[in-house]
Amino acid sequence: KRKPKENVDDDGYVRSSKKPVKQYATKSKKEYIYNEEKLYNYGINRLSEQDYGRHELFKKMKNLQEDEEIINKVLDKLEGQKYLSDNNRIRSFLMSYSNSESVNKTKQRLIQKGFNKKIIEDVLEEMEHSGIYKAIQDKESEEEKALALLIRRYRIYEIDKKEKMSRFIASKGFNFDIISKVMKTFSNGDFDSFDPYWLAHYKWASSINF
Repeated sequence: KRKPKENVDDDGYVRSSKKPVKQYATKSKKEYIYNEEKLYNYGINRLSEQDYGRHELFKKMKNLQEDEEIINKVLDKLEGQKYLSDNNRIRSFLMSYSNSESVNKTKQRLIQKGFNKKIIEDVLEEMEHSGIYKAIQDKESEEEKALALLIRRYRIYEIDKKEKMSRFIASKGFNFDIISKVMKTFSNGDFDSFDPYWLAHYKWASSINF
C-alpha cells in the first residue's frame, strides 16, 4: 500500500490522512548562520554570563557560523576589547575548584578543555605570588586540603570505611604519598601540624580541636 502523503502545516506539525504526529518540521540550515555582527553580539552575551576561553567560545560559535575566518575575526575583536581572556578563564576555573580537588587534577581539566599548559602554569604562579590562590602546589598545602576534604565528607574516622575514604581522596587527584599521610593523620585525629585555613574553611570545622 502507498503511504499517505505527509504535509507540514502552519503550526509546524506533520499531518497525514491517518493521525496527526506531534513533530516539528526541520528548520533550514541557513536560519542558524550568524553574520559577523550577530556572532559578535552572541559572544558579548555569553561572556556577560561567565568567563570563556578562546577555544571554548570558538567551539560554540562554530555551531552558528562555519567560516572559521569570520569566527577568529570576532574572537580577535573580543580579545582586543578585553572581553575575552584565556587568563581570566583559567583564573576563575582554578578558583572554582580550589577547595574541592588537587591542583594537578584542576590543571588536567583545563588542558582537556584546550588551554595551553604554559599559560596555565603562568596564571597559577601569578595567583600564588599575589596571594589570591591559597592552594599553592606544594606537598604540605595539598595534604592540608586533602585532610579538609576528608573531614568535610566523613567528619570522623571509621576503620570499616578506610578503603572508601582512600578512594575518595584518590578521586580528587591526590597521589599515594599524600593519601597515606592524610589517612594516618585522620585516623589519629592529630591536626596540630596542619594549617587551620583548610579546616576552618568548612562551617562545622570549628567543632574539631586543632
